[in-house]
Amino acid sequence: MMNNEFIIPVTDETRSIKLFPDESKRHSLPGVGLSTSLKPRVNFSPVGIINTTRHQYLYSPQIPLGILKEKAISMLTEAVQGGGSHIRDPVGGSLEYQFVPILKLIATLLIMGVLTSDEVRLILLLIEPNVFGEAKEGEEGSGGELVMVREKEEVSKNEEKAVEAGEEETKESKPTPKGLLEKSLPESVKRQMCELLHYFCDCELQHRIESIVSFSDRFVSKLQYNQKFRYNELMLALNMSAAVTAKKTKEFRSPPHEQINILLNFSAGEDCPCPEEIQDELKSFHEELRLHCGRVPLLAQQLICISV
Repeated sequence: MMNNEFIIPVTDETRSIKLFPDESKRHSLPGVGLSTSLKPRVNFSPVGIINTTRHQYLYSPQIPLGILKEKAISMLTEAVQGGGSHIRDPVGGSLEYQFVPILKLIATLLIMGVLTSDEVRLILLLIEPNVFGEAKEGEEGSGGELVMVREKEEVSKNEEKAVEAGEEETKESKPTPKGLLEKSLPESVKRQMCELLHYFCDCELQHRIESIVSFSDRFVSKLQYNQKFRYNELMLALNMSAAVTAKKTKEFRSPPHEQINILLNFSAGEDCPCPEEIQDELKSFHEELRLHCGRVPLLAQQLICISV
């Protein structure tokens, strides 16, 4: 993943990106949703590398990424639901060998960009369902279905035990299953979790930059349209003195960097050529950006909890 720079094409999809998904002003899940930043293309060579010609295969052999990511997610689900310090003989012999390899594989698949939004949402639910499970109804995807299926299985098991003991069947709801961060983990697993959460922090930063690019494109377009409209009005005006004409045309005779300074000098009051509705739009986005950056993100809270 390109952490030092983001190449963002200005397309219709980029213009549709916003800081917050709705009017509730709540952070969306990192890595979930639309992203238009360019990423390196994944190149593979065919599996049959034995050839009579002197053709050089410069890429790695082709890997069935669809099967690999399904296996990785199923292994992580089994490890989170069935693993923990209370297990005497965990898979691999220890919690380190049970979690670290699969977390590294998940991190690699995330960086390659082969996981869909629903699969990323499921991984976040496995990490901490109490934090990342606050999605809207109808947007939970396979992660919400997984939690519901597990709850139904637990309820059915309790009903069978109650029948065997001669008690009445009860359908009391069980609490949400524990996520990976709620377990007692060794230091090696915590370190791998920090690297995974750092990736999601990069996704949060990328979404923020894409939102700024999206707003900047719309804002500058409105600003240029208004400037052209005022210039045409000025050219059609006939009853102006030389002093008034010089004052009115100062903005259009200035270099580009001075023009933008004049347009964004809102403290000038009535002398500022930028309309009030465009000023209010910029101030509103500034408040949203401060709100988005000012809150302690959920991922930062989880990183602090792991380090403590």
